[in-house]
Amino acid sequence: MEKMLSKEVKYGKAVARVTVRFYNPIVNSDWGQFESEKVEKVVKVEIIVNGQAAESGHPVLLQDNEYHHRTMVRANLNLNKEYSKVGNAITEGNEAYNNIKNAIEELEEQLNKEFNQKTEKEINIEEAQNIIEQAEKEGMERKL
Repeated sequence: MEKMLSKEVKYGKAVARVTVRFYNPIVNSDWGQFESEKVEKVVKVEIIVNGQAAESGHPVLLQDNEYHHRTMVRANLNLNKEYSKVGNAITEGNEAYNNIKNAIEELEEQLNKEFNQKTEKEINIEEAQNIIEQAEKEGMERKL
């Protein structure tokens, strides 16, 4: 099974096309080929200018820190501001970065429902509940 969803969001003066694809990879075995139960996820972000993909890559929020300082200096960016970056396309502010991340989360949530997968948020909540239950159980045991 394979399903792909796309959404376009504002990216400075251009548009970012966010595409999320979920699929079950094909597994080869002695008995032939079949779809795996494991679900693979592929996220692609493209910056569209004049109807064509000008850049593609992963969204990054550039801030003046040990990871991005060198990039910001090379690009001659103001070190007191934040920038959104996809590939080599950079735009001022974190709005574009947030738009892309929100679009990815929204598309993943829709595909998770279709593939009967738990969202990251649901997995984190379950893990937290398990930790709380374990702590309560250990607390009760210590009281006895």
